[in-house]
Amino acid sequence: MACRIYRKHVRSAVQFFGTTSPTLRCFTAIRMKNALDVPLLLRQSWVDSVSCSRGFQTTSSVDGTHRVNMPSLSPTMTEGTIVKWMKKEGDAITAGDVLCEIQTDKAVVFMEHDDDGILAKILVPENTADVKVGTLIALTVDEGEDWKSVEVPADAEQTPAGPKSTESTSAASTSAAPPSGSHGSDRLIGPAVKNYRRKYGLESSQVSPTGPHGTVMKGDVLKHALANKIEPVAIGSSPPAPSSAAVTKASKPKSQTGAASYVDVEISNMKRTTAKRLFQSKSTIPHAYGTAQCNMKTLLNFRRSLFNGGIKVSINDLLIKCICNALSHCPAIHCLWYGSKHQGKVDISVAVATPNGLITPIVTNVGKRDVISISKAVRVLAERAGDGKLQPHEVIGGNFSISNAGMFGVRCFSAMPIPPQCAILAVGSTSIELGEDKRTKFVVNVKFSYDARAIMDDEAVKFLQILQNQIENVNEISMGSLDIESLIEWMEKAAAK
Repeated sequence: MACRIYRKHVRSAVQFFGTTSPTLRCFTAIRMKNALDVPLLLRQSWVDSVSCSRGFQTTSSVDGTHRVNMPSLSPTMTEGTIVKWMKKEGDAITAGDVLCEIQTDKAVVFMEHDDDGILAKILVPENTADVKVGTLIALTVDEGEDWKSVEVPADAEQTPAGPKSTESTSAASTSAAPPSGSHGSDRLIGPAVKNYRRKYGLESSQVSPTGPHGTVMKGDVLKHALANKIEPVAIGSSPPAPSSAAVTKASKPKSQTGAASYVDVEISNMKRTTAKRLFQSKSTIPHAYGTAQCNMKTLLNFRRSLFNGGIKVSINDLLIKCICNALSHCPAIHCLWYGSKHQGKVDISVAVATPNGLITPIVTNVGKRDVISISKAVRVLAERAGDGKLQPHEVIGGNFSISNAGMFGVRCFSAMPIPPQCAILAVGSTSIELGEDKRTKFVVNVKFSYDARAIMDDEAVKFLQILQNQIENVNEISMGSLDIESLIEWMEKAAAK
């Protein structure tokens, strides 16, 4: 509100100074106005309001038109896709309204507007992919202004008009000049041209094309045969050796399949980011590994007792709590590496497979949760991840990761820690084995991958020993099931049965 009250004063001051960038002019105007007669309370709210706009997505201009730029909604986001516009041109906007949905490299995020006004012009339509951060995507005007007469800035002319399809990409590459020694592609040549080419024993590289996109036409083959006095070749005989003048360059053997043997698949922003981060992890971090075998019999029995009481938790939920208990004894493990070691509370990232790729939503402050609370949090996060509705704070952060492929029948595998995290635990499937005491064991292989710069080998060994002990000695206390609220809920459900 304060920003709107004093906007006219800001404009007049900007016109007076008028030589620097819009943002600097805006703050120069604020300083000048502050020096005159703005009351302290309004002055503070005014500065806060303008600072918020500058830091998010809206930029003010002199004529009352405000630019809405593609925001950076995560630390790793460099571009995004506008999934859907929640407002139409001419719609009134109040502060806090959702303007559009943006798919980042991690999730689909709602972009909220930070001021009142009218959406005047949408410059980037829905489903436009790879919009760079800072790109102008829309224009707004103040309330009461004529939104229909808004002019699009000159620097917005190169804004992409829509999503790039695979067909348009392939067409663009086809229209480019063909490499030397070849003319177009055999896939573009019709059957009549192929028959004449076979009849005269010619290759496409020997014929000068006159068709669109460098395509050889039937007339081109006949003209070349006539000019070089080439006689038709009898079926079954070898073609005559081409003259040195006709051969410009030896062409590579071409596939005789006719159609393309591959299909271009569009890669989502999430998969691109995952590939980039994994490459960074594998190429810049000295990985070290440790493996342990754990007897899951006690854990499985405890899970069965919860299930009999009407409480459904997964093996992964129990393992998350076991990991947290082990980390509480080994605080050196749950750390972040920024050139030096940083630690905090235990926030565990859980790998979840989605149609757009693998994502790791975070179960925060696991040490303060019991296994029932962890199970609820994981279910909610997994559902939101599948729908692409995770918010930035639900995927940014974390200081330890777990990836469980046991439900897919994978016995053992290695996972890579994603920087700045320093550790990840890969959990395989449970197998039934016979122990030394001739009793049945339910064995699971866990593989610990860690950043050797931040975690020493002796610390990793200690963590695996404690984790093994936690898994093999699960009880109500270690799982936090003696939390009063959860215990009462558990007992009520058991009594009802």
